[in-house]
Amino acid sequence: MLSARQYHMQTAYFRERMVPHTLDWENQPAVFKRYANLRAIQLPRVPAVFSLPLSELTARDHRGVVARSILRERMASILGLSCSLTARAHHAGNDFYYRSVASAGALFPNEIYLVQGQASDLTAGICHYAVDRQCLYALRPGSFGAYVRGAVHGLGGREPAAALLISAIFFRSAWKYRERAYRYVLLDGGHLLQNILLSIKALSLPLESTYDFDDFTANTLVGLDGRREALLACVAIPAAEESETRDAPPIGPLAEDVQAASRVARVEVAYEKIERIHKAGTAVRPVTGAAAMQERMGLSVKAWRSFDRSRPLADEGTYPEVLFRRRSRRNYVRRALPYARFERLLDMLWTARGVDDPAGRENQKLLCIGFLGADIEDVAPGIYLLDDAQRRFGMLTAGNFAKRMATVCLNQEWLAQAAVHFIFLTDLKQLDETFGARGYRYAMLSAGRFGQMIYLACTALGLGACGIGAFYDSEARQLIGLHADSALLYLVAAGSVKRL
Repeated sequence: MLSARQYHMQTAYFRERMVPHTLDWENQPAVFKRYANLRAIQLPRVPAVFSLPLSELTARDHRGVVARSILRERMASILGLSCSLTARAHHAGNDFYYRSVASAGALFPNEIYLVQGQASDLTAGICHYAVDRQCLYALRPGSFGAYVRGAVHGLGGREPAAALLISAIFFRSAWKYRERAYRYVLLDGGHLLQNILLSIKALSLPLESTYDFDDFTANTLVGLDGRREALLACVAIPAAEESETRDAPPIGPLAEDVQAASRVARVEVAYEKIERIHKAGTAVRPVTGAAAMQERMGLSVKAWRSFDRSRPLADEGTYPEVLFRRRSRRNYVRRALPYARFERLLDMLWTARGVDDPAGRENQKLLCIGFLGADIEDVAPGIYLLDDAQRRFGMLTAGNFAKRMATVCLNQEWLAQAAVHFIFLTDLKQLDETFGARGYRYAMLSAGRFGQMIYLACTALGLGACGIGAFYDSEARQLIGLHADSALLYLVAAGSVKRL
């Protein structure tokens, strides 16, 4: 088995050791999952429309919200706002579809499964959501709330009215990124998780999110083998009333042809390190008294500067408008980012970071967030840290490091034009000591969550954003000034672009 630190270090990129890798286009994985013999349940195609600033939605507090019936139209809105096809392009004789959720290499490794309760005009049971067809495929009919409550940690005494489970099909990303692909499927899973959280909040429904569950039971429930495809996270919509405690009898695996739907290519390579780190993370460890990650990074701030809770700007986009306009943008231009927009960006990121934390997994114990400021109005160029306890940021090192970071990010020179690079950091040794190997899932999924929030916030503010998970790891560590056990997990660039 691997620890978080071992996996991350063993999949690091080094400038002098990069091995050329030719993609096998004849064996490119399918990005849509298909079931040959299952009944499709068609959903309404138009999700609910809201005239709501994204920042207001982000700030909504779901605590104390009373559950309502999860009717077909409401569930269609949740799923449609979580993941939809947003545009089509034609390349090399094939159609390519953009989605409302960011994905490394546009490989889209994640899938959504729905566990629907009885109080609905949808048949109770377990379904797979087909994003391209806007429909559900029924995997198991019946009531499975007791199984979810038993397998998923942190749901208390209630069987959920509905639950959405996020999985990853590993080979979709491993086809391109090989052993390093586990990083990307977790980041992409976090992107999708943030969309699900926002979609449920938009409908004024209560929610509980967690990364903790019994892997074997949960995977078996939705027909996954845990190796080719496995679950990563759960978002539950609690029922209005507490349910009786009842035992859930053992369930068997689904039919072979259902499980075979996880195969997405003619020839699939099972990468050993991915299997080992995911298997090592099956154990859920009770955590008490862990230090905030910021305290473990060994970073010294010279001076702090507060930023205010600000009102929406006049030209901000609304949700779900920004969701469907979101794209990865690389056409940055040298233009100072107005401080008012930067402050709004920080405010939305801060608010998202402070709510909907996975039960019992406070994000300040997983991640430290900072930024490389290159061209922000009234902010001196430098490397900064965001304070986890207060609304402020502080400089670590003065200087414009955008060009150096672009070189670190596999020489992607367009990054040097961005006004700011947000950086997501962790101490890998601290993750292992506190959470065990499963801590790697927590940290990477959370980094993806907040990365997606930056994407959406930038779209609302008329800015471009692009996430980067490919960099020379040791060079990134040296540039930021991290110690040997710490690492850059994710970078999201933001700034003015030529066109949106």
